[in-house]
Amino acid sequence: MENRDALSELAALHALNLLNDTEAGELAVVMATVPDLATELAAYQRTVAALAYSAPPIPLAPDLKGRLWQRIAADSVEQPTFLGDLIQQSTQVLWEPHPFTGVRMGKLSENLQKREISVFLRAMPGVVFPRHRHGSDEEIVVLEGDLVLDGVVYYPGDRISSQSGSIHQPITQAGCLVFVRTSLDNEYFMVSSAASPPS
Repeated sequence: MENRDALSELAALHALNLLNDTEAGELAVVMATVPDLATELAAYQRTVAALAYSAPPIPLAPDLKGRLWQRIAADSVEQPTFLGDLIQQSTQVLWEPHPFTGVRMGKLSENLQKREISVFLRAMPGVVFPRHRHGSDEEIVVLEGDLVLDGVVYYPGDRISSQSGSIHQPITQAGCLVFVRTSLDNEYFMVSSAASPPS
């Protein structure tokens, strides 16, 4: 009888979702041989589901809704400000033709010790960027237009992070302006002699 009480206790714990995967698996094996235990578990699960409805309602703070809307508004202001700052910076860099056809580049900063460069790239519609392997982590922020990477379309405000060693080949359908922080040691895979990392 003591063993049956222990099984009932395990069934109750399972209904409360307090068993780990191993314990839940062992209980399932036992339930196959003790049919009324499955019925008992179902009763416990119905009781647990009803518990939430039996608790008295707790009144919310009167100003909670207002505080929530203020927080949402504050969060939504941050991103456009960040984007606005980047777009403003893009107007202050010297824009030059890039070795990749249909792309212009404005260098924001270069750190030779970190082997890192931050640039703005403006690409014409339909540009296919060269396939490349990252020498270190890369960050892209889409400022205007679209950027397609691995079948996902990114729009203004979207950030894309790629890990060191990963390979991709972005494209743009409508053209784009992007901020890119990347490695000076990226490896570019192109047949053309124009293939070289941004510098």
